[in-house]
Amino acid sequence: MRGIGWVPIGSLDVVKCKRAAEILSDNIYRQPPDKQKFTSVTDSLEQVLAKNNAITMNKDSTGKLKSHYLFSVWPLLVSKKKGYDLRSDAIPIVAAKASRDIVSDYKYKDGYRKQLGHHIGARNIKDDPKMMWSMHVAKIQSDREYKKDFEKSKTRYSSPVDMLGVVLAKKCQTLVSDIDYKNYLHQWTCLPDQNDVIHARQAYEIQSDNMYKSDLQWMRGIGWVPIGSLDVVKCKRAAEILSDNIYRQPPDKQKFTSVTDSLEQVLAKNNAITMNKSLYRQAMEEAKKEGYDLRSDALSIVAAKASRDIASDVRADEVPAFVTIRPGPTWGIAV
Repeated sequence: MRGIGWVPIGSLDVVKCKRAAEILSDNIYRQPPDKQKFTSVTDSLEQVLAKNNAITMNKDSTGKLKSHYLFSVWPLLVSKKKGYDLRSDAIPIVAAKASRDIVSDYKYKDGYRKQLGHHIGARNIKDDPKMMWSMHVAKIQSDREYKKDFEKSKTRYSSPVDMLGVVLAKKCQTLVSDIDYKNYLHQWTCLPDQNDVIHARQAYEIQSDNMYKSDLQWMRGIGWVPIGSLDVVKCKRAAEILSDNIYRQPPDKQKFTSVTDSLEQVLAKNNAITMNKSLYRQAMEEAKKEGYDLRSDALSIVAAKASRDIASDVRADEVPAFVTIRPGPTWGIAV
């Protein structure tokens, strides 16, 4: 296909671009309503009402006015034929002139134009009342003038000397003052055998770092084997606890001594005797050795023979010839 010309018109990308341009087009989006295709139904309520209103208001279509409309506009028609009689001092004319003067922009600015140039010769601002009034309004609206008195008085503070807060503050300042804290006390002499001096020496010896480490000084340079130390014992104990061989050793290697007359031992012995097959069959084996002595007229032998005869199928099939079974409303046997 090399060298073959190709026109992109109608391709997918071109169609997509055209569709996007139509969607984003402001002319199509804001087109006027009169260009939209619209079909109105002639017998709709709005169309019928508009037609009736046009017929009612149109006086050329019938050549005469409706009766109710004629009565309402008759005075106006008569006045048109006679003409108008409006005097200059009529109340509507005077009211219209007054309204015109009120609304007129020229009348509104007439007084302003008359005052222009009358206050040019003032010696200073104080001679001009409007300028003074403007300055007064500016001071009222000024935020700086509003806060001037506050700025002057915000750093002023007065409190009585004997106020409780002031007294407490002075005492607190005296307590936290570094100058009073480091003030040297007066020199005094005490005996070496006084009780407080002895107690102070003992306290200094307890708090002394040199005395605390004096036992360590003579041990420096001495060889030491850590076997049996606390850390070594702790490590051995931890190794024994974490040892898998010790944790999973078989139960038969554990040393155990059982009491022979305990409840568990006695119960186990009795269970063993009960479950022993040799003891269970011992009486039967001894009877076998001694033999059996069963007579033919023994009760068990006679009962077994009777049961055998009852359960025998051959005896059950042997029905006597003289026994007749008659079916009927009541079953019976006739001999």
